[in-house]
Amino acid sequence: MAEVLTKPDAIVWAVDPSKGQQTFAPFLPYLDWVEMTEAGGNEMIDALPQVITARANELGRHGFKNWTPQAHDQLGMPYMIVWIEEAAKFFRNGTEMEGLVME
Repeated sequence: MAEVLTKPDAIVWAVDPSKGQQTFAPFLPYLDWVEMTEAGGNEMIDALPQVITARANELGRHGFKNWTPQAHDQLGMPYMIVWIEEAAKFFRNGTEMEGLVME
């Protein structure tokens, strides 16, 4: 993950509802969106389907089948990684993520 955070064409959204600062403290200045509570994590997870669709639509409108470095160069769209620590906690508490993971 440290290598990804050095890339100017990549962003990371991160969630850890259990260990928060223990996991993310050294990375906080470099994360685009970070949540350290289950409620905040659910907000991020709820936003992801719309973000995925919007990004896919924008890529498609410009002739991209997938994200490439050229998509960043032409559209300013960074590669996006979503890092969910302790994901089992969300599953146990009923958060629906199966479809999201497939997207």
